[in-house]
Amino acid sequence: MRSGRNADRGRQPPDEESALSTSITIGVDAHKKTHALIAVDAVGRPLGEKTLPTSTEGHLAAGRWAGQYAVDGEVVRFAVEDCRHLTRRL
Repeated sequence: MRSGRNADRGRQPPDEESALSTSITIGVDAHKKTHALIAVDAVGRPLGEKTLPTSTEGHLAAGRWAGQYAVDGEVVRFAVEDCRHLTRRL
C-alpha cells in the first residue's frame, strides 16, 4: 500500500470519477445562421449530431435534443465555442 502525498496521484475522488464515466458532452460550433451540435460520450465517441437554426425555435430544439442524453444519471456538459455575438442566447 502506498502512502504519502503521491499515493492518489492521477486518481480523482470517487464522485468525480463516476461523474466522468457517465458524462455526455455536447459540443457547439456556432455560425451566423446555424449551430452545429455533436454529442460525445466520456471517451469521445460520437453519439449524435444536429444542426439547428439560430432562432428561438432552434435554441429550444437544441435544449430538447441535448435533454435526450440526460437519462439514467448521465451528466450533460456543454462545450460552446466562444463567439459571444453568436452564442449569447444559447
